[in-house]
Amino acid sequence: AVFKFCLKNKIKLIYSATSSTLGNKGYDKNLSPYAFSKSKNLELLNNLKQWFNFKFEVIYFYNVYGPGQISKGKMATVIGIFEDCYKRGKPLPVVKPGSQSRRFTHISDSIDMVYHAWKKNKCRHYAITHKESWTVLEVAKMFSNKIKFLPKRKGERYASALTRINLSNKVIKKYGKKSLKDYIKKIIKKWRLYKFKKYLYQIIMKIKSSLKSIKKRDLNSKLVRRRGRVYVINK
Repeated sequence: AVFKFCLKNKIKLIYSATSSTLGNKGYDKNLSPYAFSKSKNLELLNNLKQWFNFKFEVIYFYNVYGPGQISKGKMATVIGIFEDCYKRGKPLPVVKPGSQSRRFTHISDSIDMVYHAWKKNKCRHYAITHKESWTVLEVAKMFSNKIKFLPKRKGERYASALTRINLSNKVIKKYGKKSLKDYIKKIIKKWRLYKFKKYLYQIIMKIKSSLKSIKKRDLNSKLVRRRGRVYVINK
């Protein structure tokens, strides 16, 4: 429906492809309905270009993370799930064996790539990824040592593939600037600061409550603030 609408109204399409169709010399496209449908869409786009001179840009994304990421439900991202579990103090779920390697791209780098492709207007295939590659277990341990292993599942990819060619199209690789490790460090630092401030606030509220109760018990007492400190003065 989207392809037809763009073709009919002469709108250029920026198509969000997936790196899961590139692995194992292209055979990984058969690992899941998602990867299979994505690969077939690429074939259709290729034909539409030949048949009707359809204009589009294809961008392969690699595990996008960052602000606004989905952390719950079937569409949740790996980093979103790990971040949510860390903040709730829950064990991080890792699908066995945990040695599956992945590349991760920050949302800002992904957006820059989309803008770059749109501006160039060359009808090309691009891949936005990062030079660093991590196993799922390594990423989980960046958050916490509390790990919960889940059974192996069908359609699981064991490597994050990079390629130069797909469907006879050259894939132009671009590397993101933001590091996953730095992102996780900042998340942990912010969360610890938040917890500390929350704890401090609770202590202050308890002290205030105690001071108020003292004043109620002794009508001759008086609360006085001087230079940021609170004193209880008995008349």
